[in-house]
Amino acid sequence: MAIDSPVITEKLASNRDAITSPSRKWWTQDDDVIHQHLNPIVDKIISNQAYRSQENLKYARLYANLELKGLGPGTHTRMADSKTFSTSRVTFNVVKSCIDTATSKIGQSKCRPIFLTEEGNWELQQRAKLLTKYLDGAFDEMNYYKTKLQTFRDGGVWGTGPLKFFISDNKVKCERLIINELFVDDMEGLYADPACLYQRKFILRERLMEIFPEYEKVIDQAAVVNADVYNSATKVEMLQVYEAWHLPSGPGAKDGKHAITIDNSPLLIEGWKFDFFPFGFWRWMDRLTGWYGTGLAEELLGIQLEIDKILRNIQLAMHLCAVPRVFIENSSKVVGAHISNEIAGFVRFTGQPPIIAPPAQVMPAEVYQHLENLYRKAYEITGISQMSATSQKPAGLNSGVALREYSDIASERFKDTQERWDLSIMSDARIVIEMSRELYKNNKDLSIKAADKGLINEIKWADCDIDDSKMVMRMYPTSLLPTSPAGKLQTVQELLQAGFIDREDGLELLDFPDVKQYISSKTSNRNLVYKILAKITEDGEYFPPEPFMDLQAAKGYAQEYYLECKINNLDDGKLEMIRTFMQDCQDLMDEAQQAAQAQAQAMQPQGQPTGVPAPQPQAQLMSNVPPQM
Repeated sequence: MAIDSPVITEKLASNRDAITSPSRKWWTQDDDVIHQHLNPIVDKIISNQAYRSQENLKYARLYANLELKGLGPGTHTRMADSKTFSTSRVTFNVVKSCIDTATSKIGQSKCRPIFLTEEGNWELQQRAKLLTKYLDGAFDEMNYYKTKLQTFRDGGVWGTGPLKFFISDNKVKCERLIINELFVDDMEGLYADPACLYQRKFILRERLMEIFPEYEKVIDQAAVVNADVYNSATKVEMLQVYEAWHLPSGPGAKDGKHAITIDNSPLLIEGWKFDFFPFGFWRWMDRLTGWYGTGLAEELLGIQLEIDKILRNIQLAMHLCAVPRVFIENSSKVVGAHISNEIAGFVRFTGQPPIIAPPAQVMPAEVYQHLENLYRKAYEITGISQMSATSQKPAGLNSGVALREYSDIASERFKDTQERWDLSIMSDARIVIEMSRELYKNNKDLSIKAADKGLINEIKWADCDIDDSKMVMRMYPTSLLPTSPAGKLQTVQELLQAGFIDREDGLELLDFPDVKQYISSKTSNRNLVYKILAKITEDGEYFPPEPFMDLQAAKGYAQEYYLECKINNLDDGKLEMIRTFMQDCQDLMDEAQQAAQAQAQAMQPQGQPTGVPAPQPQAQLMSNVPPQM
């Protein structure tokens, strides 16, 4: 919980200079002086990892193709040396091309976490479906997929793309961070499993007062970040805010801590019971050791620098040699102004005529071949085809099957990358669920609005929360059908050939391929039966079958459910209800059969024995007589 503001204000003066040697275990210190231990630790880590900040700046320059001055406030848009940098230079930015192509092919695949139950009954299955929809609504509300896509690009540039989750206004939200704001001690992060994570962020003084209005006085007294660093024309006041997390030492440990501080005061001190940080991390590739990842920009650094060097040499050679020249002898009396591009023009001369020399060979052919090899090799290292980078497909691939097969082959190279991306989304989903559980403790009406079948439904957390031991999470694409006309036609044809749909349903799906709605309507009888049986097993409530149901199928479902419950030793009272349901199904079928027989007897003429066909009318008898020849 938050610390008491008046107490902090009184103790600041006495404690500000009391500590001379900060403790590494900042989470064990008193709340009122924790900033005096935490802030120096973060500053020391930042100083020790200055090399990493320089590397991140280098990779950002490669991607942006700009000589950026820095990545901090006021420096991220400024040029390091505008005099020597020329925006007219020729560039083949293969780093940006590869990262953007990988982002489009992998990052934009909106994989959806689906919750499944292990040997769960109908009631538990329904809660799992609601939990899936709740997560869909939470992702939509926080604009998750768009923000997550930015972290994919960040992972390609810097190796690690962080996404921060936090609670605000009784909702779980997320925001994108740059890796320069997060720090892990190099010693502690050797095995990529640190116990402490630190964040340093620059926030406007007014904004910080709005977030922590009870600390307005100490925030007003806090030191401003050096104005020369960001060189703001409007003289904004940016404060350096530290945020740190320490995970519990083990199961049941109570030493987890979360702290937010500024230079002269702590702002928030609370316990941290989770075994994870409130961040989702995406790494293009894990390093052999350490917590930070490896990005595409780092992999392609050497190739990109060599390409830039060759292009610069070619450009200089072009400017120097790739122009025609006119040679005029000194003794001749040729006026240079007479030499122009006029058609059929003439030049008066005395002595030797001027000689127009054609351009010489600018560079050897091997130089251009080497440049082409480097450019192609960059895509080979990344695993991206140049056709994908230019949004092209091989000639002749038009059908849905061929396109899917080509996509599968192209995706083999990124199989491990795609799996890491899916695991990253699953990790984010877990964070959202745990934070929702924490929110529910103080807000029993916690709910989310989720879109389903064209409608907006409100899903309450109380109706969908499931114990982790009773469910598993899997990843599936959000769209199972292609969007192109050729892909739709091919998919519907496959469903028709497999016998899953009939011709009329196939025509309807071709126009509006909502397979989920189609399956829901076709399985409604089964779902209704299992809903009734779940009410029996869970609540002991009995609902009889209806005549409009498929009674024969309902009886079969109930029989299978009964035998499973019998194996699991369900109590006799509930088993009796299931037997009653099966008997009621049989009684309704018998009644329907008796009613059909009675109707058939009523339609027969009086006195006609049962089972003897009624005499046909004369006209009908005559129609059956073959024509006379």
